[in-house]
Parts: sequence; structure tokens; C-alpha cells
Amino acid sequence: MPRSLFLLLYLLLTLSTASQANAQATNQAPVLRGRVLDAKTRLPVPYASLSLRTEPDWTLTNAKGHFKLAAPKKSAPDTLLVECPGYLPRPVVLRNRALPDTILTLEKVVTTPKLQPVNSAPATIQRLGALAKKPGVGMIMELAGSQFALLMQPSPKHRLGSVRNVSFFISENGFPEDSFRIRIYRTDGPNHSPGTDLLNDNLIVAAPGGGHWLTIDVSKYNVEVPRDGFFVAMEWVFDLGVDEHGMVGSQVLRPTYEFKDSKTWSFTVGKGWNLLTLKTQDAKFYNAMIRAEVEELK
Repeated sequence: MPRSLFLLLYLLLTLSTASQANAQATNQAPVLRGRVLDAKTRLPVPYASLSLRTEPDWTLTNAKGHFKLAAPKKSAPDTLLVECPGYLPRPVVLRNRALPDTILTLEKVVTTPKLQPVNSAPATIQRLGALAKKPGVGMIMELAGSQFALLMQPSPKHRLGSVRNVSFFISENGFPEDSFRIRIYRTDGPNHSPGTDLLNDNLIVAAPGGGHWLTIDVSKYNVEVPRDGFFVAMEWVFDLGVDEHGMVGSQVLRPTYEFKDSKTWSFTVGKGWNLLTLKTQDAKFYNAMIRAEVEELK
């Protein structure tokens, strides 16, 4: 897609978002407003999600932990659910429709570090996921809170250790330097979709530019490779509405056509996970260009 057309599409989306925001501001009075902090360090928790239990409204905190969400439309009490990878979810009972400048804290998930065996043999590396040297034509992109996850299927013949690193092929189009969140999941969701979080941390990263692979070392998190495989996902977490560039946009993934079937699942807020079945004119499946390197133990 030409960059000029890409920018035009985002400009139209920006104007639409701004128009909707103005309409909401006119019709809705009370709002839920505040900040989400780490309970121990008191540092902001970036891109935590906040949703109402009985209504579809939701939002993400910004990079500094601030949030603003339309208040419940009903007068009855509701519950605000605050969630973020690496933290225990926290339900907050709303006694009033307004929640002005409130500080909410989240407790970190307690994890037990993996003990390294004494005099263990050095591990070799096995690469999983997208192995194509060149990306496909086109782009895979979503809005804030959405995800694309690629299935990593290890060989059952090998004894595997932990995930060493994960990589994403960032397009040169869009805004490659924008932040995104890395997610790693078990395959224990419905129909073997992404399920349980394996990466218990709010891992936010950004690429220095586009047109190449971005590789992130995740070895310190000691994510053990499940025998039935796992998913690596990109989650779009730029601030809702208009981002730091003054437009609605983000980095985008490039696709790969190397697989004969779909290994990519798409997550949309309010709809959950769905298998991506998009094909090219040559009947090749679009898959997210994501890969991982894992330890192969001796």
C-alpha cells in the first residue's frame, strides 16, 4: 500500500474518531478518570485495560498510567475490571457513576525463578514460526487492544527448554517506532486458540525503524516451551484516539505466505480470538510474520 494512501486512510479514521469523541462528550456527563500504579513501586502501569462488567465500554491507560472512561449509563452499581499482563486483575465496585481522579493500584504476579541445573550441557537453538527471508505483499494491522498471534509448533522429537527471543517483521509503512506489547500464550484456549499467559510481565517494546526484523531477548522470563506449542503475539497498545504523531496509527506487521494453512489468530476487544482465514489471489494464507528461538536441550 502506498504511504500516501496509508496516511489518507489514517487521516479519515482520525477525523471519524474525533467526531465520535465530540459526540460522546456532548451526550455523556460523568466519566471515570484516574491513574493505575504498581502497588509496590508506585510507578505508573502503562497500557492496563479497564472495562465495565455490564457494558461494552473499555479503555487503556496511556504510557503514564492515566485513563478516562465513559461512566456507566445505568444508575445501578457496576464493576470496573482493571487488568494488565504481569499483574493480578482487580475488580473495583463503582458506587457512583463518577470516579474523579482516582488512584488504582495493581499487585504484581509472584513468580518463582527457574533454577539452572549445575553443569548442564549447553543448549542449541531451534527457530520456530515464520522462517521466510522476505515478507509477503501487504500489511497486517489493528487498533489498540487488538492482537495477532502466530502458532509456534516445536518438533516432538526434541526436548526443549525455554524461549530465548521473539521477533516481529515491522513494516516500513505506518509508524514503525510506536510501542507495542509482547504476549506469549499457551494453546489452551477454545479450539486451541491463545489461552493462558506464559509471559507474566507487561513487556512494552518499540522498533528503531521499519523494513526489518525486530528481535527481543526474553530469556530472563524463563518461559518454558509447552510440548504442544505456544503462541507469540503482538498487541497494539498505542494511546486510544490520537497517538503521539497526531494521528490514529501504529506500527504494522508484514505477512508471510510460507504456510499451507492458517497459524494466525486475531483478537478484537469484545469479540475474542478468531482464526485468520484470509487468502491471497494465489490461494496462499496470510500469516503474521512472527518467529521465536527456543532452547533445544541435550
